[in-house]
Amino acid sequence: MKILTFFMLLLITACTSDNLVKYQPLNFPQEEELTYTPIARNIPSRYILDLFVTDSALILEGNDLESFFFAYDKATGRHLQNFFKIGRGPFEGVAPNLIAINGDSCVITESNLTKGWSFSLSGLLSGKNDFYREFRFQFPEERAQMMASNAINLGDNKYIIDIPFTAEERFAIISNPYSSGEKNIKHIYKTYPTITPEADSVNAIVLSYINKFTASPDQTKLVHLSFIGAIVETFELTQDTLLPIAVKGFIKPEYDIFNWNAIPRGDAIMGFGSVIASDNNFYAIFYNNKYNAPANKNTIAVFDWKINPVKLYTVNDWLVTMKLDPESRIVYAVIKNRETKEYDLVKFDKQFIE
Repeated sequence: MKILTFFMLLLITACTSDNLVKYQPLNFPQEEELTYTPIARNIPSRYILDLFVTDSALILEGNDLESFFFAYDKATGRHLQNFFKIGRGPFEGVAPNLIAINGDSCVITESNLTKGWSFSLSGLLSGKNDFYREFRFQFPEERAQMMASNAINLGDNKYIIDIPFTAEERFAIISNPYSSGEKNIKHIYKTYPTITPEADSVNAIVLSYINKFTASPDQTKLVHLSFIGAIVETFELTQDTLLPIAVKGFIKPEYDIFNWNAIPRGDAIMGFGSVIASDNNFYAIFYNNKYNAPANKNTIAVFDWKINPVKLYTVNDWLVTMKLDPESRIVYAVIKNRETKEYDLVKFDKQFIE
Protein backbone atom coordinates (compact mmCIF):
# COMPACT_ATOMS: atom_id res chain seq x y z
CA MET A 1 0.00 0.00 0.00
CA LYS A 2 2.84 2.38 0.88
CA ILE A 3 4.54 1.60 -2.42
CA LEU A 4 1.30 2.30 -4.34
CA THR A 5 0.82 5.60 -2.49
CA PHE A 6 4.42 6.60 -3.28
CA PHE A 7 3.98 5.97 -7.00
CA MET A 8 0.65 7.85 -7.03
CA LEU A 9 2.30 10.88 -5.41
CA LEU A 10 5.15 10.60 -7.92
CA LEU A 11 2.65 10.53 -10.80
CA ILE A 12 0.75 13.59 -9.46
CA THR A 13 4.02 15.50 -9.07
CA ALA A 14 5.07 14.63 -12.62
CA CYS A 15 1.72 15.73 -14.02
CA THR A 16 1.70 19.09 -12.23
CA SER A 17 5.39 20.12 -12.24
CA ASP A 18 5.32 21.52 -15.78
CA ASN A 19 2.55 23.93 -14.82
CA LEU A 20 3.72 24.63 -11.26
CA VAL A 21 4.18 28.34 -10.52
CA LYS A 22 7.76 29.23 -9.61
CA TYR A 23 7.99 32.19 -7.23
CA GLN A 24 10.69 34.82 -7.62
CA PRO A 25 11.65 38.17 -6.06
CA LEU A 26 10.04 41.27 -7.58
CA ASN A 27 12.42 44.16 -8.24
CA PHE A 28 11.79 47.23 -10.41
CA PRO A 29 14.55 49.12 -12.24
CA GLN A 30 12.77 52.49 -11.80
CA GLU A 31 10.53 54.10 -9.19
CA GLU A 32 8.52 57.36 -9.23
CA GLU A 33 5.83 59.01 -7.10
CA LEU A 34 2.51 59.96 -8.72
CA THR A 35 0.40 62.94 -7.63
CA TYR A 36 -3.30 63.44 -8.26
CA THR A 37 -6.06 66.05 -8.22
CA PRO A 38 -9.40 65.35 -6.44
CA ILE A 39 -12.54 65.54 -8.61
CA ALA A 40 -15.23 64.54 -6.11
CA ARG A 41 -14.81 63.91 -2.40
CA ASN A 42 -16.63 61.75 0.14
CA ILE A 43 -18.40 59.36 -2.26
CA PRO A 44 -21.46 58.09 -0.30
CA SER A 45 -21.04 54.35 -0.84
CA ARG A 46 -20.36 51.53 1.60
CA TYR A 47 -17.74 50.20 -0.82
CA ILE A 48 -16.46 50.79 -4.36
CA LEU A 49 -15.87 47.85 -6.70
CA ASP A 50 -14.98 49.46 -10.00
CA LEU A 51 -14.77 52.63 -12.09
CA PHE A 52 -15.86 53.15 -15.71
CA VAL A 53 -15.20 55.99 -18.17
CA THR A 54 -17.79 57.15 -20.73
CA ASP A 55 -17.65 60.07 -23.18
CA SER A 56 -18.90 62.56 -20.59
CA ALA A 57 -19.14 60.80 -17.24
CA LEU A 58 -17.36 58.62 -14.72
CA ILE A 59 -19.44 55.73 -13.34
CA LEU A 60 -18.63 54.12 -10.01
CA GLU A 61 -19.85 50.63 -9.18
CA GLY A 62 -20.59 50.22 -5.48
CA ASN A 63 -23.54 50.00 -3.10
CA ASP A 64 -25.27 52.62 -0.93
CA LEU A 65 -28.06 50.21 0.14
CA GLU A 66 -30.30 51.56 -2.67
CA SER A 67 -28.30 51.78 -5.92
CA PHE A 68 -25.38 49.99 -7.52
CA PHE A 69 -24.00 52.76 -9.77
CA PHE A 70 -23.10 56.44 -9.30
CA ALA A 71 -22.50 58.82 -12.21
CA TYR A 72 -20.26 61.92 -11.99
CA ASP A 73 -19.49 64.56 -14.59
CA LYS A 74 -16.05 63.83 -16.03
CA ALA A 75 -15.06 67.49 -16.40
CA THR A 76 -16.35 68.98 -13.14
CA GLY A 77 -16.81 66.05 -10.78
CA ARG A 78 -20.43 67.06 -10.17
CA HIS A 79 -22.66 64.22 -9.01
CA LEU A 80 -25.18 63.45 -11.75
CA GLN A 81 -27.31 60.53 -10.63
CA ASN A 82 -27.38 57.18 -8.84
CA PHE A 83 -29.04 54.42 -10.83
CA PHE A 84 -29.95 50.74 -11.07
CA LYS A 85 -31.65 49.93 -7.81
CA ILE A 86 -31.60 46.66 -5.89
CA GLY A 87 -34.76 44.74 -6.73
CA ARG A 88 -36.62 42.72 -9.35
CA GLY A 89 -38.59 45.47 -11.08
CA PRO A 90 -37.85 47.31 -14.36
CA PHE A 91 -34.17 48.31 -14.61
CA GLU A 92 -33.42 46.64 -11.26
CA GLY A 93 -31.21 43.70 -10.37
CA VAL A 94 -29.63 41.61 -7.64
CA ALA A 95 -25.93 41.16 -8.53
CA PRO A 96 -25.12 43.31 -11.58
CA ASN A 97 -21.91 43.89 -13.50
CA LEU A 98 -21.37 46.87 -15.82
CA ILE A 99 -19.49 45.08 -18.57
CA ALA A 100 -19.50 47.21 -21.69
CA ILE A 101 -19.17 50.89 -22.50
CA ASN A 102 -18.96 52.33 -25.99
CA GLY A 103 -19.15 56.10 -25.91
CA ASP A 104 -22.55 56.81 -24.35
CA SER A 105 -23.90 53.26 -24.64
CA CYS A 106 -23.64 50.85 -21.69
CA VAL A 107 -24.53 47.23 -20.94
CA ILE A 108 -25.30 45.85 -17.47
CA THR A 109 -25.68 42.11 -16.84
CA GLU A 110 -26.66 39.98 -13.89
CA SER A 111 -23.57 38.04 -12.78
CA ASN A 112 -25.30 34.72 -13.55
CA LEU A 113 -25.84 35.94 -17.14
CA THR A 114 -29.58 35.27 -17.11
CA LYS A 115 -30.48 38.74 -18.36
CA GLY A 116 -29.04 42.16 -19.10
CA TRP A 117 -29.87 45.77 -19.91
CA SER A 118 -28.47 47.95 -22.68
CA PHE A 119 -29.03 51.66 -22.19
CA SER A 120 -28.03 55.18 -23.17
CA LEU A 121 -26.40 57.10 -20.31
CA SER A 122 -27.57 60.44 -21.74
CA GLY A 123 -31.09 59.02 -22.01
CA LEU A 124 -30.93 57.89 -18.40
CA LEU A 125 -29.71 61.29 -17.19
CA SER A 126 -32.35 63.18 -19.22
CA GLY A 127 -35.16 61.21 -17.57
CA LYS A 128 -36.48 59.46 -20.68
CA ASN A 129 -38.70 56.45 -20.05
CA ASP A 130 -37.38 54.41 -22.97
CA PHE A 131 -33.65 54.83 -22.32
CA TYR A 132 -33.00 51.08 -21.83
CA ARG A 133 -33.75 47.69 -23.35
CA GLU A 134 -33.91 44.51 -21.26
CA PHE A 135 -32.77 41.28 -22.90
CA ARG A 136 -32.39 37.62 -22.07
CA PHE A 137 -29.22 35.69 -22.82
CA GLN A 138 -29.52 32.84 -25.30
CA PHE A 139 -26.98 30.22 -24.29
CA PRO A 140 -27.16 26.48 -24.93
CA GLU A 141 -29.30 24.76 -22.29
CA GLU A 142 -26.34 23.20 -20.48
CA ARG A 143 -24.88 26.69 -19.94
CA ALA A 144 -28.04 28.49 -18.99
CA GLN A 145 -26.61 29.55 -15.61
CA MET A 146 -23.08 30.42 -16.71
CA MET A 147 -21.54 32.76 -14.12
CA ALA A 148 -19.27 35.73 -14.76
CA SER A 149 -17.36 37.85 -12.25
CA ASN A 150 -15.46 39.92 -14.83
CA ALA A 151 -15.98 40.68 -18.50
CA ILE A 152 -14.11 42.49 -21.26
CA ASN A 153 -15.87 44.09 -24.19
CA LEU A 154 -14.04 43.23 -27.42
CA GLY A 155 -16.43 45.16 -29.62
CA ASP A 156 -18.71 43.79 -32.34
CA ASN A 157 -20.92 42.19 -29.65
CA LYS A 158 -18.09 39.98 -28.43
CA TYR A 159 -16.90 39.53 -24.84
CA ILE A 160 -14.41 37.59 -22.77
CA ILE A 161 -15.83 36.47 -19.43
CA ASP A 162 -14.20 34.61 -16.58
CA ILE A 163 -16.06 31.67 -15.05
CA PRO A 164 -15.15 31.68 -11.34
CA PHE A 165 -14.70 28.75 -8.97
CA THR A 166 -14.79 25.93 -11.51
CA ALA A 167 -11.90 23.58 -12.22
CA GLU A 168 -13.33 22.52 -15.59
CA GLU A 169 -13.64 25.92 -17.30
CA ARG A 170 -11.97 29.27 -16.78
CA PHE A 171 -12.50 31.84 -19.57
CA ALA A 172 -15.11 31.98 -22.31
CA ILE A 173 -15.17 34.07 -25.46
CA ILE A 174 -18.80 34.72 -26.34
CA SER A 175 -20.38 36.45 -29.33
CA ASN A 176 -23.89 37.89 -29.68
CA PRO A 177 -24.88 36.53 -26.23
CA TYR A 178 -28.44 37.85 -26.44
CA SER A 179 -29.30 36.63 -29.93
CA SER A 180 -30.73 33.21 -30.68
CA GLY A 181 -30.03 30.83 -33.52
CA GLU A 182 -26.24 31.26 -33.46
CA LYS A 183 -23.41 29.41 -31.82
CA ASN A 184 -22.35 32.17 -29.47
CA ILE A 185 -19.74 30.40 -27.30
CA LYS A 186 -16.65 30.70 -29.46
CA HIS A 187 -13.94 29.38 -27.16
CA ILE A 188 -13.51 27.90 -23.66
CA TYR A 189 -10.09 28.16 -21.99
CA LYS A 190 -9.66 25.58 -19.22
CA THR A 191 -6.09 25.64 -17.90
CA TYR A 192 -5.06 26.99 -14.49
CA PRO A 193 -1.46 27.32 -13.36
CA THR A 194 -0.67 25.05 -10.42
CA ILE A 195 -0.16 27.31 -7.40
CA THR A 196 -0.13 24.31 -5.07
CA PRO A 197 0.32 20.59 -5.73
CA GLU A 198 -3.22 20.06 -4.38
CA ALA A 199 -6.35 19.53 -6.50
CA ASP A 200 -7.20 21.74 -9.48
CA SER A 201 -10.29 22.98 -7.64
CA VAL A 202 -8.07 24.73 -5.09
CA ASN A 203 -6.21 26.55 -7.87
CA ALA A 204 -9.54 27.66 -9.33
CA ILE A 205 -10.85 28.91 -5.97
CA VAL A 206 -7.74 30.90 -5.09
CA LEU A 207 -7.30 32.45 -8.55
CA SER A 208 -11.01 33.38 -8.69
CA TYR A 209 -10.96 35.38 -5.45
CA ILE A 210 -11.21 39.11 -6.35
CA ASN A 211 -9.21 38.43 -9.51
CA LYS A 212 -8.66 41.12 -12.14
CA PHE A 213 -8.02 40.89 -15.85
CA THR A 214 -7.97 43.16 -18.88
CA ALA A 215 -7.02 43.21 -22.56
CA SER A 216 -4.60 45.40 -24.47
CA PRO A 217 -6.21 48.21 -26.53
CA ASP A 218 -5.38 46.38 -29.76
CA GLN A 219 -7.16 43.32 -28.24
CA THR A 220 -4.33 40.93 -29.02
CA LYS A 221 -3.26 40.25 -25.41
CA LEU A 222 -4.89 39.48 -22.05
CA VAL A 223 -3.51 39.69 -18.50
CA HIS A 224 -4.90 38.01 -15.37
CA LEU A 225 -3.71 38.87 -11.83
CA SER A 226 -4.40 37.34 -8.41
CA PHE A 227 -5.39 39.17 -5.22
CA ILE A 228 -4.29 36.39 -2.85
CA GLY A 229 -0.53 36.25 -3.24
CA ALA A 230 0.81 37.74 -6.47
CA ILE A 231 0.48 35.57 -9.57
CA VAL A 232 0.42 37.06 -13.07
CA GLU A 233 -0.54 35.36 -16.34
CA THR A 234 -0.50 36.78 -19.86
CA PHE A 235 -2.20 35.37 -22.95
CA GLU A 236 -2.26 35.97 -26.68
CA LEU A 237 -5.75 36.60 -28.05
CA THR A 238 -6.05 35.56 -31.67
CA GLN A 239 -8.95 34.40 -33.83
CA ASP A 240 -11.27 33.89 -30.85
CA THR A 241 -8.65 31.77 -29.05
CA LEU A 242 -6.51 32.32 -25.93
CA LEU A 243 -2.93 31.05 -25.92
CA PRO A 244 -0.61 31.42 -22.89
CA ILE A 245 2.39 33.76 -23.14
CA ALA A 246 3.87 33.66 -19.63
CA VAL A 247 3.08 33.00 -15.96
CA LYS A 248 5.07 34.26 -12.97
CA GLY A 249 4.57 34.20 -9.23
CA PHE A 250 5.97 36.89 -6.93
CA ILE A 251 4.19 36.15 -3.62
CA LYS A 252 2.99 32.67 -2.68
CA PRO A 253 -0.72 32.65 -1.71
CA GLU A 254 -1.60 32.02 1.95
CA TYR A 255 -5.25 31.05 2.38
CA ASP A 256 -7.82 28.80 4.04
CA ILE A 257 -10.66 27.08 2.17
CA PHE A 258 -14.08 27.56 3.77
CA ASN A 259 -17.35 26.58 2.07
CA TRP A 260 -15.58 26.49 -1.31
CA ASN A 261 -14.25 30.01 -0.85
CA ALA A 262 -10.63 31.01 -0.49
CA ILE A 263 -10.20 33.18 2.60
CA PRO A 264 -6.90 35.07 2.94
CA ARG A 265 -5.20 34.37 6.25
CA GLY A 266 -4.73 37.36 8.52
CA ASP A 267 -1.01 37.55 7.76
CA ALA A 268 -1.44 36.77 4.06
CA ILE A 269 0.09 39.30 1.66
CA MET A 270 -2.36 40.91 -0.77
CA GLY A 271 -1.20 41.00 -4.36
CA PHE A 272 -2.82 42.83 -7.26
CA GLY A 273 -5.95 44.91 -7.75
CA SER A 274 -7.31 46.91 -10.66
CA VAL A 275 -5.35 46.74 -13.93
CA ILE A 276 -5.22 48.85 -17.10
CA ALA A 277 -3.15 48.23 -20.20
CA SER A 278 -1.44 49.72 -23.22
CA ASP A 279 -0.23 47.75 -26.21
CA ASN A 280 3.29 47.70 -24.70
CA ASN A 281 2.71 47.32 -20.94
CA PHE A 282 0.11 46.70 -18.26
CA TYR A 283 -0.29 48.69 -15.03
CA ALA A 284 -1.68 47.03 -11.90
CA ILE A 285 -2.40 48.26 -8.41
CA PHE A 286 0.07 46.34 -6.24
CA TYR A 287 -0.87 46.15 -2.55
CA ASN A 288 2.04 44.09 -1.19
CA ASN A 289 0.90 44.29 2.45
CA LYS A 290 -0.85 42.11 5.02
CA TYR A 291 -4.54 41.37 4.55
CA ASN A 292 -5.41 42.28 8.14
CA ALA A 293 -3.34 45.48 8.17
CA PRO A 294 -3.89 47.57 5.01
CA ALA A 295 -1.22 50.17 4.32
CA ASN A 296 -1.78 53.91 3.97
CA LYS A 297 -0.23 53.94 0.50
CA ASN A 298 -0.11 51.73 -2.57
CA THR A 299 1.93 51.27 -5.67
CA ILE A 300 1.20 50.77 -9.37
CA ALA A 301 3.40 48.05 -10.84
CA VAL A 302 4.27 48.24 -14.55
CA PHE A 303 5.17 45.11 -16.52
CA ASP A 304 5.68 44.28 -20.17
CA TRP A 305 3.60 41.47 -21.67
CA LYS A 306 6.26 38.87 -20.86
CA ILE A 307 5.79 39.93 -17.20
CA ASN A 308 9.17 41.62 -16.91
CA PRO A 309 9.10 44.45 -14.31
CA VAL A 310 9.42 47.88 -15.96
CA LYS A 311 8.65 50.54 -13.33
CA LEU A 312 7.00 51.10 -9.94
CA TYR A 313 4.82 54.15 -9.22
CA THR A 314 3.98 55.05 -5.61
CA VAL A 315 0.72 56.73 -4.57
CA ASN A 316 0.37 58.42 -1.18
CA ASP A 317 -3.07 56.96 -0.38
CA TRP A 318 -5.03 53.70 -0.54
CA LEU A 319 -5.86 52.99 -4.19
CA VAL A 320 -9.16 51.18 -4.74
CA THR A 321 -9.53 51.08 -8.53
CA MET A 322 -8.45 52.97 -11.65
CA LYS A 323 -9.37 53.37 -15.33
CA LEU A 324 -7.81 54.96 -18.41
CA ASP A 325 -9.72 57.44 -20.57
CA PRO A 326 -8.62 56.24 -24.04
CA GLU A 327 -9.22 59.64 -25.63
CA SER A 328 -7.47 62.00 -23.18
CA ARG A 329 -5.02 59.37 -21.82
CA ILE A 330 -5.91 60.59 -18.31
CA VAL A 331 -6.03 57.91 -15.61
CA TYR A 332 -8.93 58.31 -13.16
CA ALA A 333 -8.97 56.51 -9.81
CA VAL A 334 -10.85 56.01 -6.58
CA ILE A 335 -8.83 56.34 -3.38
CA LYS A 336 -9.74 55.80 0.25
CA ASN A 337 -8.51 58.99 1.90
CA ARG A 338 -6.29 58.04 4.82
CA GLU A 339 -7.36 61.14 6.78
CA THR A 340 -11.14 61.16 6.23
CA LYS A 341 -11.47 57.37 5.63
CA GLU A 342 -13.92 58.27 2.82
CA TYR A 343 -13.78 57.46 -0.90
CA ASP A 344 -12.55 60.23 -3.23
CA LEU A 345 -12.66 60.32 -7.03
CA VAL A 346 -9.36 61.66 -8.44
CA LYS A 347 -7.35 62.01 -11.64
CA PHE A 348 -3.60 61.58 -11.87
CA ASP A 349 -1.64 64.67 -12.83
CA LYS A 350 0.76 62.80 -15.10
CA GLN A 351 -0.23 60.86 -18.22
CA PHE A 352 1.93 57.86 -17.39
CA ILE A 353 0.44 55.18 -19.67
CA GLU A 354 2.94 54.43 -22.44
